[in-house]
Amino acid sequence: MQLTARDLELEDMKEASELVWKSFYYHNSRTCTMAAIESFRESVSVAALQLGMLGGMRFVGAFSDGLLVGVGALKPEGELSLLFVRHDRIRQGVGVFLIAELKKGCAAGRITVNASDFAVDFYKKNGFAAAGGRSVRGGIYYTPMVLDLA
Repeated sequence: MQLTARDLELEDMKEASELVWKSFYYHNSRTCTMAAIESFRESVSVAALQLGMLGGMRFVGAFSDGLLVGVGALKPEGELSLLFVRHDRIRQGVGVFLIAELKKGCAAGRITVNASDFAVDFYKKNGFAAAGGRSVRGGIYYTPMVLDLA
């Protein structure tokens, strides 16, 4: 699969929001409470993503034949806020591709992420290390992880 990347624009947020939501729901709906699912849905609404972009968050899209297949979002301080891949494109290199693209523009010296249970092994395989134990916030389980870029 040939992938291309570009920074997303405000007008891309509807498509990005839909991809993130569908991927999250597909992989996490069985392990989260309904309240957590609803809260996550609100946090990735078009308006919320646009607000994040206006606040300095960088959004990168991965495309295959013009189709958005993955979305990554990095805050200026190096926090990986979103990394989601279409469920039918998992394990095809899209996530690795997005991390490489986001690393290029990261001036923070490291990238941190609160990895869902589904993604912990992926992050470990890509150089991230656990930075704490498994926790829960708002009904969503995660493990804090870090990747040093230096």
